[in-house]
Amino acid sequence: MSELPTIKPEWLVGITMTQAQKDQWLAALRSGEYRQGSGDLHKDGRFCCLGVYAHAVHGCIPSSMSYMASLSGYLEIYDLGEGFGQSVQAELAAMNDNGQSFAQIADFIEANIPACDAPRAES
Repeated sequence: MSELPTIKPEWLVGITMTQAQKDQWLAALRSGEYRQGSGDLHKDGRFCCLGVYAHAVHGCIPSSMSYMASLSGYLEIYDLGEGFGQSVQAELAAMNDNGQSFAQIADFIEANIPACDAPRAES
């Protein structure tokens, strides 16, 4: 199992995922309703964590597209808006494909990726 990635602050600029969307995604990842796969957003009834986001939050099932073909623009392909940047997507895809469970990925998202409407800590 790989080390957890470090999310750089600059990767979090421009996040448009709301708290409600984040909560939906986390609940879906923890629900046990999705079978986890790797290498594709969705294929043969299995999802990566980003495919779960597309389905649970936006109601679309991504076609069988490999990360190499789709990661740079999958949110735009499905007209989902920015949500979160490509660097975050790449880190989450790597976690998914390197053996982290959906529950572990959900815990990581909850702790490290803020929603755009989440309260900010005072400096």
